[in-house]
Amino acid sequence: MSLSSPSIAFQLLKVSAITSTILLFCCGMPICHGIYRGDTLGTVKGAAPFLVTALSTSFILQYGILKNDKVVVVVNVVGATLQLSYLIFYYAFTKGRMEKRRMRHIMMGEALFFALVEYLIHFGELLHPESFLGTICVILNVSSIASPLASLKEVIGSKDSSSLPLPLCSANFFVSLQWFIYGYIIGDHIIYTPNMLGVLLGMFQLTLIRIYPSKEISSSESKSSLII
Repeated sequence: MSLSSPSIAFQLLKVSAITSTILLFCCGMPICHGIYRGDTLGTVKGAAPFLVTALSTSFILQYGILKNDKVVVVVNVVGATLQLSYLIFYYAFTKGRMEKRRMRHIMMGEALFFALVEYLIHFGELLHPESFLGTICVILNVSSIASPLASLKEVIGSKDSSSLPLPLCSANFFVSLQWFIYGYIIGDHIIYTPNMLGVLLGMFQLTLIRIYPSKEISSSESKSSLII
C-alpha cells in the first residue's frame, strides 16, 4: 500500500495540473467576449499576453513531443489552440489599419521564428535539440512570468493592489506550484526552473495584496458600512 501511495499522489498531481492549467488558459474568453460586445477595443498592447503565450505554448508543445511527455503535450495542445484562437479573434476585432498592420507583422514574425526553430530542431543536425528547444521555452516562460513586475512597482508606489486581482494571482501561484512539483519529481529543469520563479512571484503578489489592500475594495466596504 505504501508503495502505491506515491504513484497515486503523482497521478492526482498530473490530473490537477492539467485541469487547472486548462482552466487558466480559459481566462482569455471573458476578454474576447468583452471585445465582441464592444466593451473594450482590440489593440496590439492588449493582445501582448496572447502573443507571448501562443508562442510559448507552441514551443512547449514541441518540447513535450520531443520528450514524449504526454502531460505537457495534452496541456499545450489545448493551450496553443486557445491562444491562437484568441489571437485570430483579437485580430478580427482590432480597429484601425495601423493597429491591424502592427499585429499582423508581429504574428508573421512569430510564425517565421517558430518555423526557423522547427527547421533547426528537425533538420539542423543539432547535437542536443531538446536542450536547444528547452532553453527557448525557459526564456519565453521567464519573460511571461516577469511581465507583471512593472505593475508590482506601481502597486508598491501607490500602496494599492487594485491592479492585482486576487483570484488570478492565486490561480497563477497554484498552477506554478503544481508544475514546479511535477518538474522536480521527473527531474526536468526546463519545467521546474521557470515555475519556481512563478511560485516566488505569486507569493510576492499575494503578499502585496495582503499588505496593500485594494482601495476599490476598501472604498466599497466603507460605503456598505455607511449604508448599514
